[in-house]
Amino acid sequence: MKQSHTDPLLSCTDLSIVFNTHEGCFSAVRHVDFEIGHGEIVGLVGESGCGKSLTALSIMGLLPETASAHGNAIHFEGKDLLNINERAYQQIRGNRISMIFQEPMTSLNPVFKVGFQVREALLLHQKIDKTEAQTQAISMLKDVGIPAPEQAYNAYPHELSGGMRQRVMIAMAMCCNPKLLIADEPTTALDVTIQAQIIELIKGLVCTRNMSVLFITHDLGVVAEICDRVIVMYAGNILEEGSVENILEHPLHPYTQGLLKAIPQIDNQLDYLHIIPGSVPALKDLKDMTGCCFEPRCTNAMDICRQEIPGAHTPRDNHHVNCHLYNR
Repeated sequence: MKQSHTDPLLSCTDLSIVFNTHEGCFSAVRHVDFEIGHGEIVGLVGESGCGKSLTALSIMGLLPETASAHGNAIHFEGKDLLNINERAYQQIRGNRISMIFQEPMTSLNPVFKVGFQVREALLLHQKIDKTEAQTQAISMLKDVGIPAPEQAYNAYPHELSGGMRQRVMIAMAMCCNPKLLIADEPTTALDVTIQAQIIELIKGLVCTRNMSVLFITHDLGVVAEICDRVIVMYAGNILEEGSVENILEHPLHPYTQGLLKAIPQIDNQLDYLHIIPGSVPALKDLKDMTGCCFEPRCTNAMDICRQEIPGAHTPRDNHHVNCHLYNR
């Protein structure tokens, strides 16, 4: 299938992720639809356990053995990733699509030097010898802002700081010039100064390498700094989607509004922080739910919210919300 220039780089249609356990089958992600355009940075936002990382792993073809992805398609550059074999996936994974995982210290192998790990990523996908792979690896370490790339090449992961390890992970992800980078909470364990540097690094790579990014985070402050568009996820469902300006300045869904109110403000005169009552439901509790997944925690809930799953509404151009409040 030939892809036109106007086609999205990635599109997920009716994507669901199901876990098969001894207690039965449970849906962790439910009927998700979204697209990522060429050169676009899309933020995937939500609380821990809402299905953000699972969505990313389904795109990478790295779901755990007990989980499986279902749906109409995950289209990437004209290929349906749900209907290709593992050998074909290996040509895409780490090459055309790369991922930065949450914890660089656990993602990097502690018994191998940094250079070996970056070099192996190149040798796996590029038709080059070890000498050229080493040259490219050192160059990539320099490109991601590591001040002494030759020294870092010969270092073990534990010899580097957290920020430097994260830069190594970015170098590994970027060494084959992917078209799509999935960044799963890449700044969570870093202090704010290093966090800002990593954000600027990723933004710069998007510009210079003409790639797209799916940026997974729970931090709306980070979203404001880096994203073009935002998808708000809760309990495996997409609740709202729109431009970063619309989502942060004119949120529609009560959940998005609650997330924004919960951000600490320097000029806050109140003695307390806003909280969203309750907690994210467990998968087994979602199985028999007939209405909106956010209804038990929503202060605007109506009878229909308990009875019917809300459909998508578009009160503003390119700003979509799944909520019964906009169906009246």
